[in-house]
Amino acid sequence: MLPKENRLKNTKEIERVFSGGKGFREGFLFLKLTNNNLSASRFAFIISKKSVGKATRRNKIKRILRDVVQQELPRIAVGFDAVVVVQKAADRDLKGAAESMRALIYKAKLLN
Repeated sequence: MLPKENRLKNTKEIERVFSGGKGFREGFLFLKLTNNNLSASRFAFIISKKSVGKATRRNKIKRILRDVVQQELPRIAVGFDAVVVVQKAADRDLKGAAESMRALIYKAKLLN
């Protein structure tokens, strides 16, 4: 689980990222990114029921993505808010979730 300081906590913060952020796409993942002027980068993960029907699958995908972010957290630059949205194809490609997330972090140039 991500530390509290690295989590986006409420809808208002997530909406701010969507309204003013820059988007990146990798496979079935979509990342929206904006500056936050804080000493930590914060993340949120969104998977709708429409994209992945079963709650156990949605939770598994979120755990996989959070684990990748937690592993890369020491290398991720500070001062960003990021929202990761999982698209419909994720239900079929559970194995590629970690690789897609790493590629997305690299593509967004979040690593120091």
